[in-house]
Amino acid sequence: MEWWQRYFTNYLNQAATNDTDGDGCNNLCEYTGDTHPTNGLSFFGLIQTIVSGSSIKQIGAGPSTTNTRIYDVYFSTNLLKHTWTPANLNVPGGLGGGELLLNVTSDAAFKFYRTAVKIP
Repeated sequence: MEWWQRYFTNYLNQAATNDTDGDGCNNLCEYTGDTHPTNGLSFFGLIQTIVSGSSIKQIGAGPSTTNTRIYDVYFSTNLLKHTWTPANLNVPGGLGGGELLLNVTSDAAFKFYRTAVKIP
């Protein structure tokens, strides 16, 4: 309730599926990312990366990030199956709101990675 009251004068008329600022992220997405739903420049940047080789990789999450959310990396070896497995890094966001670098180990010859934000 607090998030809705912070951003909307008439929050009772808002729906989770509305994209008030037209940035492609609806109100539910903005709430999950703890971003500003009426500012088109404020959204969690879902970063997707393709990595080949076996070593530790740094994958960026955000911007925007926040200390009220947890960030993770999900991976897949086959995009056609739409199956994503969490790396379970569960990295808390910092106070600055900038990009986080998440370290993952690539143990397969070829993986696809995406970042995610979660509510603790």
